[in-house]
Amino acid sequence: MKNYVGEKKITDVYVDAFPGNEASSFDYYDDDGTSYNYENGSYFDQKMTLERAKDLKSVQFNISPKTGYYKSDLKNYIVKMHVKSSGDVTVGGRRITRYASYDELKNAQGEGYVVGTDTYGSVVYIKVSAGHDKNINVPCNQVQLTAYADVKGGTYTSPQKVSLKASDPNAAIYYTLDGTAPTVNSTKYTGPITIDSSKTLKFIVRDANGNESDVFTEQYTTYIKVHYKNPTNWSEPSVYYDNTAGGVKGPDWPGVKMNNDGNGWYSYIIKDTTAAKATFNDETNKSSVIDVTGEEWYENGTLYQYNPDITVSPSLKGGSYAGSQTLTLTSSDAKATIYYTIDGTVPTVNSTKYTGPITIDSSKTIEFMAVDGSGDKSQVYTEKYNTYMKVHFKNISTWAAPNIYFYDATGGVTGPEWPGAKMKDDGNGWYSYTIDNCTSAKVLFNDGVNQIPGHNEPGFDVSGEEWYKDGNWYKSNPN
Repeated sequence: MKNYVGEKKITDVYVDAFPGNEASSFDYYDDDGTSYNYENGSYFDQKMTLERAKDLKSVQFNISPKTGYYKSDLKNYIVKMHVKSSGDVTVGGRRITRYASYDELKNAQGEGYVVGTDTYGSVVYIKVSAGHDKNINVPCNQVQLTAYADVKGGTYTSPQKVSLKASDPNAAIYYTLDGTAPTVNSTKYTGPITIDSSKTLKFIVRDANGNESDVFTEQYTTYIKVHYKNPTNWSEPSVYYDNTAGGVKGPDWPGVKMNNDGNGWYSYIIKDTTAAKATFNDETNKSSVIDVTGEEWYENGTLYQYNPDITVSPSLKGGSYAGSQTLTLTSSDAKATIYYTIDGTVPTVNSTKYTGPITIDSSKTIEFMAVDGSGDKSQVYTEKYNTYMKVHFKNISTWAAPNIYFYDATGGVTGPEWPGAKMKDDGNGWYSYTIDNCTSAKVLFNDGVNQIPGHNEPGFDVSGEEWYKDGNWYKSNPN
């Protein structure tokens, strides 16, 4: 089946199989996707079942013969069985070829299997031809134990709290932080592990019956980066640091020369830690001792979590506004990229990139920041905009107190059902109503008997704050 013109034919279907305590089944189905010919049998369907053997020493994956007469492009199934292999895979009682790598298996002309690992642990990949009856038997360990870390390995500038979770909640987890293979004599996991310097975390799972998992590994790399705005009367600065997380030792006083980043800024990266005490100096002058974590900037005695020289200015300050507004963002660095969100979440470099004016037609909290060419960030700015529209109606002398009914409001705002909401009596025959969180809507006035516009006519298009009197609309009070 093709979903769009030019789509490649689907010749291989990949099946993830996680054997459980109970048998499970599903169907692979295909048809032409455009006609109702499937009602007359023009389809391709194969049922698959997955079940552990009673002795738990193997897994059976059965594929029933196809039904329907639709000619599918499908050639092969590649089953990814999440078990730890303990013998040769057979199909219909016949041992199939074992390949050395997954790529060899994929490119092979015939059926076969290969043993490997993935995020969850041990796997066995089995390739069989589609459209035919297949009875696949995979010998395996009685129990497949897996575990994972909720914080994946990577590069971090702040301490990480890493929790380990096992597939068997009653099993024990053992780990090391020095890259050695864990055993039951290693540290037993009892709660979150603090990673505050570069570490290689390795862990295993062992259940009450002595079944043991593969070794799982996560590599964490940490660093801090300090930025210093050099005083004009100093020579080039050095940074001296000690008391680091992880015990990283730096050069003796006066420390190490910092890198000149331009515009009076200097920087230095301290590897394999997430915190340190730093002193800036030029061998004659020196700063006070400061506690640095992650990436921070120091200027004139103040420590920042962002580059204080990069700023962003909004053309419109947060507040309450009647009608749609246009917001322009401008960075002090013309080459910097601005990122923003409109849902109140903190922006990152993966957020929406600012490319032009933002229309505010409903209440929004906009957060934004700038990132320069070297990756330095500004502070995160927040502006909260509350929008509304206000409608004024000069009541007709023959009417009772008026109602307002509105629909198609911006921001998805909805009002009461017909006849709508009672309007506020402002005196001198004027009534008003405020619709929060929107900037425009279609509006009708009525007193339960009479209405403007008339029956079966669309409502007036109103935006911002407007006054209606004697058949005319005004942007200010006509009185």
